[in-house]
Amino acid sequence: MTGSSQEAGAGLIGAGRLGRALAWVHEAKLGRPPPVWSRRFEQGGVEPGLSARPLEQVLEGVVVISAISNAALYALSHRHKSLFGRFGGLFLLAGADAPDPDLNARAPHATFARIVPVLLPGQAQITTLALRPPADTPAWRQGCACLEALGTLTTVDCERAYSELMILTSPFAAVVRAAIARAITGYLQDRQADPDWLEMALDVASLSLAGTPGLLVHDQGDAGPIATPGGITESGLTALPGISGSLQSALSMMRTRADAPG
Repeated sequence: MTGSSQEAGAGLIGAGRLGRALAWVHEAKLGRPPPVWSRRFEQGGVEPGLSARPLEQVLEGVVVISAISNAALYALSHRHKSLFGRFGGLFLLAGADAPDPDLNARAPHATFARIVPVLLPGQAQITTLALRPPADTPAWRQGCACLEALGTLTTVDCERAYSELMILTSPFAAVVRAAIARAITGYLQDRQADPDWLEMALDVASLSLAGTPGLLVHDQGDAGPIATPGGITESGLTALPGISGSLQSALSMMRTRADAPG
């Protein structure tokens, strides 16, 4: 393993919504696209804007971010035993599901660390929560440098703390953002407001919530929440109708009070 071509960056496994977002931030922050492997590429698929590479090239680097579920990564390690067996760098596991204990045996020379990358729509930076590995290896330190180059990094060494905080980062935030955006959309539709007001309304609400425009995005295909591999975000999104309905009712009640005399 040379790692010379990726000293300040990382390779990526997975080209789903999270993988594409990570690749975009990597290029914006470091000035070059990361090498990306996806099963889709092996089947002839093409992803514009991504630097598609064979898996062996991605694993030549010191730091590799897995933007697929940990179950899928374990299955991949079974299909490519020799590649994983030789890898001696750091796997940053962005899957929300618990890693298979046998994954360490598949890559005995590697260091593993679980991460939750938090990406806000349209913002070229990542806020990462990471569970520190037991050993402070050079690969882990290089991984920290990579994550800090992409945004901000918070690390914890307690697995239970990580598990609880993980739910409150990307998965919960995605559900809350989606619910607020849907409630605003429904509220304006009920008020028969000009459709052109929607984007402005979402930006006004974003500025009020976080001081940053673009936090809330109208749910249109890929403009929706960036999901965590493993299905946690999707399970929370099933509650959207009830959450957004309650928020929309609150907006209507406030509107009624605002319209009331004195």
